[in-house]
Amino acid sequence: MTTPSRDEQHAAPPPTAPEQLLELAGDFSRHNDALTALTAIGPSATSNVLQHVAFTQSLARETLATIAVIKQQPLHHTHQVQDTLVRLKQLAYLTTEAADHLLDAVDLLRAAREQGAGSPDQLAAHPEPLRAASRRIQLARELTALAPEAIVEAAEHIARESHRQKAAEPHPQEIRLSPAQYTALRAAASGHVLATDLFGKQSASIRSTRVPISTLRSLQAKRLLQHEMLPPAHRDAAHQSRIRLSPAGITELAALLSRPRPAPQTTKGALQPAPAKPAPSRTR
Repeated sequence: MTTPSRDEQHAAPPPTAPEQLLELAGDFSRHNDALTALTAIGPSATSNVLQHVAFTQSLARETLATIAVIKQQPLHHTHQVQDTLVRLKQLAYLTTEAADHLLDAVDLLRAAREQGAGSPDQLAAHPEPLRAASRRIQLARELTALAPEAIVEAAEHIARESHRQKAAEPHPQEIRLSPAQYTALRAAASGHVLATDLFGKQSASIRSTRVPISTLRSLQAKRLLQHEMLPPAHRDAAHQSRIRLSPAGITELAALLSRPRPAPQTTKGALQPAPAKPAPSRTR
């Protein structure tokens, strides 16, 4: 029998199923940002779309591989687990369909080039193939638009079932987060957090809703979040960056998902429902 090396003894444990799902959600978020930057216009449009096809197809395979990992977990397949697996399989099929739409866009762009012989003026005279290619790209965007959020929900279902069935070890070091921090961390996992640096002023938003920049900075201080630049062709790349989970953030959120969500804090001065007025007594 061979003795394991020192590196093997201190090697990090393999990621759990919820951690793999959170990594997959991040990959889909990157995919969607890159897909937003795709256009049917320009000399490199065909090659750009073709390169993205490979990215989309790899995500479909990655989703199916994650399903296989979940099936290998020591989990009793409750209705919750079975429903989660079905939703992930549906996502894999939708992603494959998105790749097919992008391949259709490549064929249409090539046809447009043949009709236009590479001349912008001639391409303008045959706009229908370009419009059809743009529609295919838009369909691909719509098919994967909700994928990150759906995968985070799947990670929550699997994490809670693993914890409930005691199939997962408890998290050794718990980081206490406020409800606002938890919301921001979960939103970052779904690809919903954007940081803006405009004219030297920094701000952050979750789906167009402003959030205190201090909340994100506190999570970055815990090394749970990181900035990533948007693709250069993205319309907001000049002054915005995407806030994503760091590797430590993935580990932490995967553990937090197995617990009940933090209750929202009540603020002073919040409006309270008015007490019900007593019903007037009847007079004879």
